Amino acid sequence: MKNSRYLDEWAGLDEAWARERVGQALFFEGAESTWERLKPRLVRQLLCEATAQADCTCRSCQTPLDRHPDWRRLTPATRVHIDKDQIVEMTEWAETRPLWSPRKLVVIDPADKLSRVAESHLLKHLEEPPAYLVYALWSSTPDQILPTIHSRCQHWRLAFSPGEAPAGWSLNILQQKDQMTLDNVLWAARYARERYRATGRAEWLRFWEALADVHRTLAANGNPDLALGRLYPVWPEGAP
Repeated sequence: MKNSRYLDEWAGLDEAWARERVGQALFFEGAESTWERLKPRLVRQLLCEATAQADCTCRSCQTPLDRHPDWRRLTPATRVHIDKDQIVEMTEWAETRPLWSPRKLVVIDPADKLSRVAESHLLKHLEEPPAYLVYALWSSTPDQILPTIHSRCQHWRLAFSPGEAPAGWSLNILQQKDQMTLDNVLWAARYARERYRATGRAEWLRFWEALADVHRTLAANGNPDLALGRLYPVWPEGAP
């Protein structure tokens, strides 16, 4: 989905739904506790065959979700990643029309557990999903996910704040190997994301993408030299 919109409170979901302004690929970012409260309501809204009200007695609303034929939830198969095979299986399932509901639903949580190969396969499907298919992705750490995934989603920020960056923090500390930590890379990715949203400059997008890769590299091998080597060529001109 091109030209994603960033919407600030999930409480406004009902209003957007009523105006038919809810997209086919939804990205929810925020605290897990808030997402867990929202998820059942979201799933029922999407799968309901009638009014989608709390007292609805349609087949979909009365069937336990683990027995509903028109939704899938993807979680890490290996306790580490959501892998490519899971995405391939899901896209094959998505090729057929829904059996009960007006649409099929795929919930991916947490989306930051998608492997890079899985993300690439998902991207192809996000570009032109079937008209009856809706994706709902959630993450509390969205900056670990490829910006190209973000660009195809309509964003909803759950009522949650990531807090303030540590005192004295700046991008420059990443040029010191002993400061190349997972937390500092995430703060840098948040900064790059906001700069890209504010300016639309491609160099901030490239930097954001590089930081997402660096975070995974550090998590895998903890090598700050590899991380620095990835960032130096794409460091935005004039960045603090």
